[in-house]
Amino acid sequence: MSKIEKDGLTESTLAYTPHGLIMAKILKNSVEYFKFEHEVSSYMKKFHIPHPEDAGNMSLIDYYNNCAICCTKPLDERCTTVLQVQYLNQLELEKRFPGLIHGGVTSVPDPVQIGVGTMYDYKDLQLHKVCKDQQKIASCGQHRWIITTGDPTHPRQKEDKVEMVLYDAFSDSCLKRMIFNFNHSTEVAALQRQGRVGGDMIPFGTRVTKGGAPADGLRPFEGINATTTSGVDEFFAQAENAMAYDKVAKYLDPDLYHEIQRRTIDSEKLGRIGGTVYSCHNYMAIQHLENTDACRSFCSQLELIRNHQYEMAFVYSQMGYWIETESNTFWTFDASLVHGTMLPAEKTAAQMRARTRLRDGQPAGGGGDVPVSNGQHKPTRERDNRRAAEHVRIQREREQRDAYWNLAE
Repeated sequence: MSKIEKDGLTESTLAYTPHGLIMAKILKNSVEYFKFEHEVSSYMKKFHIPHPEDAGNMSLIDYYNNCAICCTKPLDERCTTVLQVQYLNQLELEKRFPGLIHGGVTSVPDPVQIGVGTMYDYKDLQLHKVCKDQQKIASCGQHRWIITTGDPTHPRQKEDKVEMVLYDAFSDSCLKRMIFNFNHSTEVAALQRQGRVGGDMIPFGTRVTKGGAPADGLRPFEGINATTTSGVDEFFAQAENAMAYDKVAKYLDPDLYHEIQRRTIDSEKLGRIGGTVYSCHNYMAIQHLENTDACRSFCSQLELIRNHQYEMAFVYSQMGYWIETESNTFWTFDASLVHGTMLPAEKTAAQMRARTRLRDGQPAGGGGDVPVSNGQHKPTRERDNRRAAEHVRIQREREQRDAYWNLAE
């Protein structure tokens, strides 16, 4: 029996106390949260977590050879595919492919135009393709890619860039719940992205407001609150998905997991680690880069229905590869490097715009085979981390002053 049950604070009794409905909702959702956490963790337990201190003594291949099902098999029979790529700096990328930065990449003859000046057919870029291998899925339940700029047969060097892709990242039941959480109605407005992207990016978390003064604090996005039962439901829906990404990242890329934990130690927590979760509905973007993040981040593709092959794929042009994203795909990337999506056909984009976003797991319009792309992005912004650290420092200084004067009395 839990302490809550011993104290008589069950869901039924809480409903008759002040703010009882809110407390009852928190209690119920907390139980569901921890059940879901256990389910996500159990699905990933076939991977043992590499120890970061071993990275300097083991080749990249051996360091990530951590699947209990196939770790003793020959390299080509394991569920992990290792790919070595060539990184280009921005000057090299622009020289080789003029206009690609802030340009578009597509696989269709009539792509949507979202402020694109130059349009490249993906074949002309000669990028490596990352895709799902059904044989590996059948063998181990998942297929992982490790993409590196270094020599994978040697220990990772400081200058090496390493990214991960995981197909079938979540169990069917976990994915279903995450899609339900994604489609939870929200009062938070979508971000305005200055015409370089299509679709919606809806944030959930805390931030320093754009253009804020030095004294402005870290605050939730407008529309986020826990003063209603629906607001509590939304908090838990977003926290469950954030936690699920955290769990997968811990097994898939422990180095990134620990770096995010270190950088967000003073941040507000959503799930197990800090940072804002962006829900991306029918998101499409030209090739661009951003310099706001403190470190690499991760993305998910929860649902994907498209008219043409490769539409909405993730194109990581500066790293020399692209990902054929599918439903239930999870990957890491660095937003400070040039990236974007494979722009879809104009007809596909029009159908996506006409499809109403799902609400509370129920279709509000469209549905069926109508094209849709739903996923989430979880970055860690440097500016928010700095402000969070300032808040913690000020709080500690205030506590020290209070303790001093209390003792003086």
